[in-house]
Amino acid sequence: MLRITLTGLLTLLLSACGGELSDNYPANQTGGGGGGGSGGGSNPTYPACEPGSAPTLFPNALCICKDLADVGALLVKNGPTQDPATLGVNGKMKVINHSGIEGSLLAHGGLEALANVDVQDDFVSSSNVEFTGRLKVGQDLMVGGNLRGLGMLEVGGTLGVSGSQSLLGGKAVGTMGSFVAPAGPPCACGAGQVLDVKAEVAKARSKNDNAKAKLPPSPVATIGASKLVLNSGSYYFADKKAIGYTKIVVNGVVKMYIDGDLDVIGHDRFDITNGSTLDLFVSGNLHTVGYMLYGAKHHPAAFRLYIGGDQKVTVQVGAQVFRGSIYAPNTTLVYTGYTKIEGSLLAKTIESVGLLELYFARPTTDGTGMKCTPPGGSSPPPSEPDDPPEPKDLPDIEQM
Repeated sequence: MLRITLTGLLTLLLSACGGELSDNYPANQTGGGGGGGSGGGSNPTYPACEPGSAPTLFPNALCICKDLADVGALLVKNGPTQDPATLGVNGKMKVINHSGIEGSLLAHGGLEALANVDVQDDFVSSSNVEFTGRLKVGQDLMVGGNLRGLGMLEVGGTLGVSGSQSLLGGKAVGTMGSFVAPAGPPCACGAGQVLDVKAEVAKARSKNDNAKAKLPPSPVATIGASKLVLNSGSYYFADKKAIGYTKIVVNGVVKMYIDGDLDVIGHDRFDITNGSTLDLFVSGNLHTVGYMLYGAKHHPAAFRLYIGGDQKVTVQVGAQVFRGSIYAPNTTLVYTGYTKIEGSLLAKTIESVGLLELYFARPTTDGTGMKCTPPGGSSPPPSEPDDPPEPKDLPDIEQM
């Protein structure tokens, strides 16, 4: 059965003349974004790029703008960037299964736990904390309301409680101290703090690099297999439906803006060359996020997905892995079964039955944040053993 996918969308992009569609994409080519490599044997120059907002949008491994009600196991771990894997919840956190956080837990609206909760660093809440089982905090525990527990409490550092304490079970605390209130909610979800994804896509409608790269915003439908190379620049696409298999090579600092809804992102092959990044903005709703594979397999911070809609998004990766960061401040993320993510998440909330295992990888820019990061290789990294098979001898889209 044919399936409409994001990759199918990209088979449309080169139905006009002159697009960048070739296996022979030089490492120093930057196309699209203005500027380019210098001739001869001299070092190439790269176009100036506007500063990216991705690093500031994902300060924590997992950020929840509202309440978090999780019935599955939740593991938040340090990833390849070795940033502390902090879980932030602006509302109340309710869990009935094991939660393990290798960084800090910032549950601003309080905690209700019917399971073991293990926090490697600090646990800070501005409201009540109630647990049944074991609450283990490696460093400081700060409770702005009452502390109620039935089970074992372990605090390696200082315990500060603003309200009353009622603990039935064992207790091992480093020192007692005063409650120190946090500056505010841990996730930037308030008025004036949220990135307006719809507005970003709207701006890209009139300001993009499509013309330079000879890419039409609404090409005619193309059916078949194809490859597309996107060099540094910003690209806007209004047409979102097609059928086929597309291999997208991201060669530089690339921003893609999709105007409207998408049914699914999954089993798409984004080959992100070393030093390159992809920011994908979807103004509407995205129904399913699946197994993501691209060349920067061991650099998940290189891919960022921004969702402007407010409908639920299902994360379905099964035994595979989603690699990248998802920014969806108005969206509920849903997962079932075992879900493994390498990257970071910011969402309105999550709904789950199963196990979510998140390895934090903070999005990054180059040293200045102002220059496009040079692509590092003339071809994508080789396929890994767990990569799905792809059609052999993928043809380029025929130029018209």
